[in-house]
Amino acid sequence: MKKFLQWIKSPASDFALFVILLVLANIAFKNAHLRFDITQQGAYSLSEASKRTVKTLTEPLSVKVFFSDNLPTGYSKVYQYVKDILVEYKGAANRNFSYTFFDMKKPENQKIAAGYGLRQIQIQEVKNNEVGFKQVWMGLAITYGDSIEVIDGIQSESGFEYNLTTKIAKIISTTDALAGLGENDKITVSLYASDDLKQFRINGFDKIDATVQTAFNSVNKKTLNRLNYIRQYIVPEDIDAVSEKYGLQTFSWQNKDGSQGLGIFGLVIEHGENFRVLPLSIQRSLFGYVISGTETLEESMNEGIQGLLAKVKQVGYIIGHDEAELSDENGTSIHFVTLLSDMYELKKINLADEAIPANLTSIIVNGPKSAFSEEELYKIDQFVMRGGNVMLFCDPFNMEQQNYYQPATFTPINTGLN
Repeated sequence: MKKFLQWIKSPASDFALFVILLVLANIAFKNAHLRFDITQQGAYSLSEASKRTVKTLTEPLSVKVFFSDNLPTGYSKVYQYVKDILVEYKGAANRNFSYTFFDMKKPENQKIAAGYGLRQIQIQEVKNNEVGFKQVWMGLAITYGDSIEVIDGIQSESGFEYNLTTKIAKIISTTDALAGLGENDKITVSLYASDDLKQFRINGFDKIDATVQTAFNSVNKKTLNRLNYIRQYIVPEDIDAVSEKYGLQTFSWQNKDGSQGLGIFGLVIEHGENFRVLPLSIQRSLFGYVISGTETLEESMNEGIQGLLAKVKQVGYIIGHDEAELSDENGTSIHFVTLLSDMYELKKINLADEAIPANLTSIIVNGPKSAFSEEELYKIDQFVMRGGNVMLFCDPFNMEQQNYYQPATFTPINTGLN
């Protein structure tokens, strides 16, 4: 015992303890997978939304990365960013998340990428003081069950995390929603194409039924056979009602016997009371009338189903003070609304007549021109007090200009929000 105590106090024991401590620390750090983001903006740190999305996966989800090697400096930084951020996803996710990098020098991997719908893109390359162009792969595919989402042409780090998390959330919600449908609960794909339109020799019209059917069959395989295809035949008397309901194209003409002809054209995906109109339409070109949208029909059908089934979050949009409109004069959603539609639904709220619903966590006040009443301000105040989020887009002045040659006048806007 005396010898052991003497050894403890000796320099040899200090060295032995140091070695043991070093080994234990190495084992601890090996299992901890600690990473630090020292960038000023936290570029390599995942948002809480991204962490929650991958942490709660119930089925295996795989990200397959298809990037060419030897990319020019600017593009190689993007590739490195994709690698680093996927490590962050993996660290935040449960065991159902995985990712794979494919060697794009191998022809078989190029075929796999093409099979997912990815395409080579052309980038500029400076080599030996000469500017040239190079065809490269810069995309990825997300697979979850039989469903596939792709992000192609990734040429910037900006917005990549949001895009990837949005795609993951969408594919999960859509797949889970499809799996939760009853055995006889189908999503209906309806083609409205009046036979009378054949007389105008519209390019592609005689094959439109087969074209839609081909895209339908491909999408139906990926959606657990939950789709039902119908070629709708609408009598002229019902065309106006159908057009008003779905916003489809209608055509009118005068027949040779003097009677009035009426036709309708469009493609609708419908489930219950919800529907989506796909971008399939008859357009006029230099060579006559053609059907537009057939080239991307399968992609549009997939997106329509996702939009129909995705669990979108509602955000309040305050109205009643001449705020910016959410649609143009034709009733078409503005670009801002279209960008949000995959994850959010804007619910109009007039604070003069109603309270902010309890289920909302965020509201938007966009460009009001008149004052809010004390009651309306109180409702917003109480919403903030209970933890709600408010996005304010307010102009301090209202600009008016009678014509191009006269100077503009600026009138202060007093909303009371400040």
